[in-house]
Amino acid sequence: MPLTDAKIRNAKPADKPQKLADGGGLYLEVRPTGAKLWRYRYRIAGKENVFAVGEYPTIGLSDARDEHRKARALVEQGIHPSHNRQAERLANVTANANTFEAVAREWIAKKSAGWTPYYLRQVERFMAADVCQHAFDSVAHPVGQRT
Repeated sequence: MPLTDAKIRNAKPADKPQKLADGGGLYLEVRPTGAKLWRYRYRIAGKENVFAVGEYPTIGLSDARDEHRKARALVEQGIHPSHNRQAERLANVTANANTFEAVAREWIAKKSAGWTPYYLRQVERFMAADVCQHAFDSVAHPVGQRT
């Protein structure tokens, strides 16, 4: 029988973790500490895996079911949902790291080893005041790649 919001709210911690099933491999794990965690149990290539969907109440019942549907679609394609999440996060971090400011800071870090502290401060001030102020959020694209 599927979970209801009332059942989830009324679930009390016990001495051992409890699993409240919602169906299709989705369940709510109630830990002895009182934490309520959404989990999705699935199999790929005969091996059982568990995907951490999120924590209740941050992720409610309907959101957990939506995430479960997405994860289930990935599993049907033979893709581990956790691997997919990691790849998305890495792509997001990489995209955000390509701002002009990030590239300029990386350049300063590489070049500053032979600089005097005075010159380093000059370069940092120049970047902050003149260069990064105008190009602060523009994305730096690799050479040869245009959008």
